[in-house]
Parts: sequence; structure tokens; C-alpha cells
Amino acid sequence: MNPEFLQLDLPQRLAGRVALAHVTVVPMDAERRLPDHSLVLEDGLIRALGPVREINTTGMRVIDGSGKYVMPGLADMYTHYWDPADCPLYLAHGITLVRTVGTPFQLAMERVAERGEFPSPRMITISPPIDGVGPNGRTDMPRGVAMTSPEQAQPLVQRFVLGGYHQIKAFSLLQPENLRALGRASAGAGVRMTANCPNAMTFEEAIEAGASCFDQLHNIARGHLRSDAPVPERWDRFDPVPGTRLDFAAIRRLARFMAERQTWNVPTLVFHQRGGLSPAEEMADPQLKYVSPSSIKDWESTLIRWARRARLDDVDRWRAAARERAIAFLQVVSIFHEEGVPLLTGTDSLNPWNVQGASLHEELANFVAAGMSPFAALRCATAEAARFLGDSERWGTVAPGKRADLVVTRSDPLRDVRALRDIDAVFVNGYHLARADLDSLLAQRAALAAAPPRLPAVNLLQNTWVERIVGAETGRIAWRHSRLADGGWLIEEQHAAAVPRRHVERRNTRLVLDQDFKLQSCAYTVDSFAGSEMGQIRRSARGEYRITLKEVDGSESRDTVTGDSMLPSERLSSTLWPLLFAQQSPRNAIVPALDVEGGNLVVMDLRLAMKDKGCWQLSVERLTHATEQTYRLADDGRFLGMQEMMPLLWLRELVPFS
Repeated sequence: MNPEFLQLDLPQRLAGRVALAHVTVVPMDAERRLPDHSLVLEDGLIRALGPVREINTTGMRVIDGSGKYVMPGLADMYTHYWDPADCPLYLAHGITLVRTVGTPFQLAMERVAERGEFPSPRMITISPPIDGVGPNGRTDMPRGVAMTSPEQAQPLVQRFVLGGYHQIKAFSLLQPENLRALGRASAGAGVRMTANCPNAMTFEEAIEAGASCFDQLHNIARGHLRSDAPVPERWDRFDPVPGTRLDFAAIRRLARFMAERQTWNVPTLVFHQRGGLSPAEEMADPQLKYVSPSSIKDWESTLIRWARRARLDDVDRWRAAARERAIAFLQVVSIFHEEGVPLLTGTDSLNPWNVQGASLHEELANFVAAGMSPFAALRCATAEAARFLGDSERWGTVAPGKRADLVVTRSDPLRDVRALRDIDAVFVNGYHLARADLDSLLAQRAALAAAPPRLPAVNLLQNTWVERIVGAETGRIAWRHSRLADGGWLIEEQHAAAVPRRHVERRNTRLVLDQDFKLQSCAYTVDSFAGSEMGQIRRSARGEYRITLKEVDGSESRDTVTGDSMLPSERLSSTLWPLLFAQQSPRNAIVPALDVEGGNLVVMDLRLAMKDKGCWQLSVERLTHATEQTYRLADDGRFLGMQEMMPLLWLRELVPFS
């Protein structure tokens, strides 16, 4: 753990044995209460549990739990835990385990959390979304991994399983034959395949292909529309209209099919509800004090993007359809519960107006509104979550030998799940967070959200640029360009960044280029809270580029590309391009560039074009997203600024620091 990248004053882990005495235990193995009990906790485990009179607490620190209730910590089984500074939001709401879509950073952070280096929910990191490509030639999400043929299934599953990801995540644009291949490869590796149901398939077809859990209810309308409902010309997970036209008799047949096969569902009702809120309702949420203004602007852009995806002409129409769909989805969950479909609580936070932590309490209330008892709803966030992960022996209920990941409430959660909105304390992985600790962490998190991002230090090199995303300063790039004796160039860059919805990091890059700006070598490190990524690229005398890479999660890889020398991509160097445009003035050229993708070297086609006097454009198409950057230069070649529209409709700008 690198504390430079987490600006929170954190409590210390417990030392020695601690007893929680005179508390009512809600073990969640059955609908029962154990009054006036004591628990002995040590090293993050429950060492003893029993009536107060039977537990000897001599020599221990004793916490009086009189009038309080203790139950297992909650699990958010579908969220996006991308920033360690979000830990207060989860913990203050009793969430002691999260299942998150992953990257190497999430894997590394999972290990930091498991070692108890900071108070955090435990993490279950699933693979990046494995996706097909749509009509635009790209994956649905910028962080997706493109799969366009069944032959890719085995190496993809092997790569992610060996990397330490707990499950394989299939996504919306996969074609049926590719999902079936991915299902076979996952089964062969002994790992669960979970899915956003692909647009081209029904839930039943995806289950037959090997999906054992659906994250969300996207695409459930396919094959389950009312007879009078028109079939969409193109299915899209962000089109809410089909979800308003469900045939609930068909949904009940689907529920029986899923129950028979024990196919799980994380419906994320709160995600669907939040998208349908009016602007006034959105901005009235007190939880927004934990969200940065740039993220809120991002949410506004996101709803515009979703409305366009649904081919609706304005956001208000999209919101209205989303509200109606959310009502229908609540009925779907009610039917699923009645028919015995195994359900899990999840939120898909941080998505528009859906703040981590409090949103899980809303989801529990949704489950009760769908017809569950408080006990049944809480099981979906505790014991059932452990069963889904095959980990019931270690957590999910309160018993000796199990993890001491616990929530202490001031009223009975079996009477009303809203008891979890009044938490007295949380125990997680050896930490005891009393109410005062939780309040302190929340206050610090609110202060972080309200202030400009706290960037890690960069050395003062020759020049500095400021990075802005949706109008807010999110980074600094310090750089120096030096001419070498052979006419080539040495480019040094330090880029400190706090991109919305991500963690803070600092990238240090050193490139050696020939006089035509072709790459000869590149060494870079990316420092973050969870560790460092380190890469080294060299060009050999035999005309090969070779990379040695160590990811932040500790995995190592090597790769080689043979060919002529080429430019570095715009991801390997941010500051090269004004220099190149000023020196070479390319008017309309397509040139190869070397890039790093998923630990491998890849060759991309860069389009470089002069759009107007002093205005150049750089564009590149990737399977995950398209990049188009516009640079402005003064007559003397000085850099004036760069703009690009990022994949999530974020406007990114670079300007000289003044």
C-alpha cells in the first residue's frame, strides 16, 4: 500500500482479543435471535460465541453491546470498487464484501485489502468484461476485452484464471457461438461464468450456453415480450422500452427454468430506479456530498449517451421509460422469489445517481417490497452471497471459526431492514470501526469530493500542462524534451492523474526516439495505491520491438513485434505530438504506431491530419474505443491546447500551466 495515493486518516487494526458482550446475535443461519450473547474476536475471526455467562473475557478488551444487535456484514455483489478512497462509503453502510468487475489494479487492491493494510471491504474481483464488437467495430465498454471468434475462449479464460480473477464476466455484444465457447472454457477451468445477457440471446439461451448468473436484468425482455408488443429492430441493454412490455406469464416460465438450474440473478433494481429519477430528485439526494462535481457532470453525460443508445430523442423520454421499466423489474424479482430463483443484492454503483453504500440499503428495501421477509432479503446479502461464491465455511453467518466481518445495529434487522441505516459499529478483517470512526471516515470522504483532486507529486521538469476532464482539473503533466547527439530525442514525462470513476495514479515515462520520432526505447512505471506497473520496450538490431511488463497485480509478460521502426502511440507519450506537428506538419497521413494492450505489443494505425492553420488532428480506432484528439499550435509552434471527447462523453483538455 502506498499512502501517498490515499488521503485518508485511517484507524489502526485491532491488537489482541476483543469481546463484544451482552449483544443479541442474529446469526443468519436461520430466522432466530440469540439474546445476551458474547463474541470473542481475534485476527479477524470469531474465536468464541455463547451466552454471556459461558464466555470468559478476563484480560480482554470488552465492548458493551447491551441493547444492540450483531449480524454478518453485508455483500454488494455487483459494484465498481475502483478507488480505495471509496472504502468509507461501503464500510459506513455495513458492507464488508464487494464483488467488482476487475482490472489488474483491482486484483492488486484486493490483495492489499485481504492483508489488512487498510480498512476495506473484502473484494471478489471478476474478469474484465469479455465482449463482442458492435456495428461501430468496438466493444460495449471501453475496458472490455474483444472476443470475435470461439478460438479465443480458451486463452482468455486461462489468462484471467491464472491471473487470479474469481469469475469470468461475459458481456452484451458476444455472439451466441462465442458465449457457448466461453462457457465451455470456463467449465473446463472450473470457474463460474457470469453474464450481462448478450443482446443476441434470451436468458434461456445464455443459460444453456453456460451462464450461471445474470448481473442485472438487461435484455430479459428478449423472448418474453407481450404478444402485442413490437419486437425491437435492434436490441440494446440501454433501451428501457422493451422492459416495459413484459409478458409476466413468460417471465414465470423463465423463473421456473432458472430455479430448476439454480441460475443466480443480481437484479440491481436500485440501478434501474435511479436512472429514472427526475433532475430535482437526483440533486436532492444527501449522498451526493460524497460525489465529486466532475462525476455528477459525467452522470449527466452518461444519461445523454444512454438515451442515444436507445434511439430516444431526449433524456426525459428515456427517464420516463426507465421509471416504467423499474416498476416492471420489481414484479420480475417478485416472481423470481416466488419460484425459487436464487437472488443476490447488488447495486451497479457508481453509476448515475447511484452512490456506493446507501444504494445497497435501498436494494434490501426493494427485495422486501418484492415480497420477501426481512430475513429472506438479508440472506441475499449474507449467507446466500457466501453460498454463491462457494465460501459458506468461512463467512455469511455468525459462528465460531468464521470471519469476524460483522455489523452492529441499534435495532432489530429481522424486524425491519431499515435497522441497517442506523449502524453502531462495523468489524471487518481485524478492524473495529465504532460510530465515531465511521463518521470521521465519511467526513473525510465528503471533503475529498468537495475539493479539487489531491494529485501525487510530480517533479518540475521543463514544462507543465494541466489536464481537465468535464471542466475540472484532474491532472498535471510535467515534461522535458532534449535533443540527443545523434539528432534523436529524449522525452521525459510525469503524469499525475485523478480521472473520474478511477483511482489516483502517477505515470513516469522516458522515451528515446530517432530524428524522425520513431521509437527506439521506452521505460515507464505507473505508481498507485496498490503498487506499481513497470514496462520496458526496446528495439533490437534485428528489427524487433520487445516488451517486458510487470503489472501492478504482479503478473509478468513478454511480447515481440517485428517490423519497421514506428512512432509510439498517443498512450505511450502525451507530449510528443505538438513537437511532431511543428517539425513535420503532416497534412493527411496514416502511420503505424506501437501500442501496449493487455500486456502485448500491438500496431495501430494513427491518422494525422492538418485541419486548419495551427490545428492538427490525431485519431485512432481501437476495438474498445475510438480516440480523436485536436491540437492547437501558435505560429511559432508553441502548444496552445488539446481537446478530445473520451469514450464516456467526457471532454478532456490539456492546456499549458500558467
